[in-house]
Amino acid sequence: MSSDLETRIPFEFFHRHFVLTQKKGTKAVLDKLEQRAAQSGEPLGKLLADWIEAHYPQSGFRDDAWYVREVPTDKCYFAHTDFRLYPVPKDQAIVAFMLNKRQEIESGSFPYSSEIRAPWSGQMPEPLVQEREPEKYYVLDGQLRVIRHWYHAVPSVKVFIYRGQLAV
Repeated sequence: MSSDLETRIPFEFFHRHFVLTQKKGTKAVLDKLEQRAAQSGEPLGKLLADWIEAHYPQSGFRDDAWYVREVPTDKCYFAHTDFRLYPVPKDQAIVAFMLNKRQEIESGSFPYSSEIRAPWSGQMPEPLVQEREPEKYYVLDGQLRVIRHWYHAVPSVKVFIYRGQLAV
């Protein structure tokens, strides 16, 4: 897909999003970093980058090569071997795998079924993806959000896409 459909994300905005979406309770982490920045005069962007560096070894999360764009839901792939400890096929399209999981979701036997079925209001946080082959978007973080889009027949998902060369 052409990059004219992409917009570069301000680095501090990406880092704020990253901190809020990575672990439960990170809102408290963000609040503490904002308070520290206000009290010390240190730039919040630097404090966010330092926190990410201390907690996540992948250098790509500290690289200013993140963009926002819409991608087709059916072009999203599993980048990992599990979804909330449920085995999934790494490198397979999420939609292809999920096609025969609807009954499990309806019965509540699939992980996070109630969250998948629930309607949402407002904008969902963007999943983090990396395009490893043309139009194959590997979901680094946010599989649940992509699965929710599939379940609710939303044909595309707004993502943060990494365009750098470092490890993510």
